Amino acid sequence: MRQITFFMLPLAFLVACATPQERCIAVASKDLRVVRALISETEGNLERGYAIRQDTVPNFTMSFCNQNGALTTCLNQTTTTVDKPVVIDFAAERKNLKELRTKERELGQRATVAAQQCQADYP
Repeated sequence: MRQITFFMLPLAFLVACATPQERCIAVASKDLRVVRALISETEGNLERGYAIRQDTVPNFTMSFCNQNGALTTCLNQTTTTVDKPVVIDFAAERKNLKELRTKERELGQRATVAAQQCQADYP
């Protein structure tokens, strides 16, 4: 039974993979998706009135550990991500948004042409 499971697992991953056409289109439209995410973030900043920066904060916890057969306490460090509000320059954000929208139109045209080429190459 285990041998069948190990044989079927890679097969399941292969079935879940995208087609060559889908991969081609995804690669061709990657920059467009990044610019759209930046537009969304910039619009959110302007709507909220501030940006959100994620900071990584160290945390320390005490736990019991075994050192050379003796039970002692150990100090463990972990990290937590914390959202912090950041002041924005509204004029700069608006200018950035305008430039991103111009770039989005340009990349949209390129992605459309590339997608058509992908569909021709991988019918």
